[in-house]
Amino acid sequence: MKQEEYNVISEIIIPILSPLIASLISLWIFKEGLNWNKRKEKRKEIENNYQTEKYFLYNLEALIFVIKLQVQEILNTSRDIKRQVNKNLKMHLLPELEIKEIRDLDFKLLFSILVINREGNNNAKAEDFLNLKNCFHNIDSFLNEQKKRNINSENRIRFIHKEWNDNFSNFKSFLNNSIINNEETDKLDNICSKHLKNKLEQEQIETMFIFVISPMKLELKKEIKNKDQRLPHLIQLLHTFENLFEELENLKKANRTELLLSGRRLNSVKHLIKETSSRLVNRKMI
Repeated sequence: MKQEEYNVISEIIIPILSPLIASLISLWIFKEGLNWNKRKEKRKEIENNYQTEKYFLYNLEALIFVIKLQVQEILNTSRDIKRQVNKNLKMHLLPELEIKEIRDLDFKLLFSILVINREGNNNAKAEDFLNLKNCFHNIDSFLNEQKKRNINSENRIRFIHKEWNDNFSNFKSFLNNSIINNEETDKLDNICSKHLKNKLEQEQIETMFIFVISPMKLELKKEIKNKDQRLPHLIQLLHTFENLFEELENLKKANRTELLLSGRRLNSVKHLIKETSSRLVNRKMI
């Protein structure tokens, strides 16, 4: 190579190319850094999505178990109402049904993980996800309805018991008033006293009605020829007892019916959660 050519290369071309090559190298390093950061963020996103999905599925499994326990609680409450063990008709609600852990999750992210990033028919995937959300709304409806039912039942029971006790006081007070010593009144007093001696608690409405009020009413009705002026009013007071007893029985029957219906609905929700969540997660990732 001639000296002139070497001088041109060393003095002109190299100074021009060196910054260009350095810039290209810097650009390549920068792009590689960006790509590395993107790959790192993508790995982090995949890991976060995986953890979110696993956490969501874990809470669904826990929810299925809690629903099973709540359904059993419904059956137990219905049985206790029928056996007259549960006096206020209230049912214990499991706090885990509030599903706070699930509600705190980002459902847009879950939609992306379980629907957008999964293979399969878009309509079918979206329908499964929507059904899952509807299950949560149905659980909310169950909780809200049962809370209202607990309050309404307690208030109604309290009212019936107050009316029962007031009527009992009126009955005994009226029985003890205007007593005329004759054969007719003695017979009426003896009938009532015989039944009122039954050693039962006054507020035990069911047993009081079956073993005291109802037999007393039947016996007093047979005294149709009795001239004691208290008889019609006493029978009317006994009829009030009967109305209160029937109201209580109807309230218990209605509560048991509603409880069992809600139990069936919760069971349906449990099965739907199992089916839809299984379909969602079994679809392959895109």
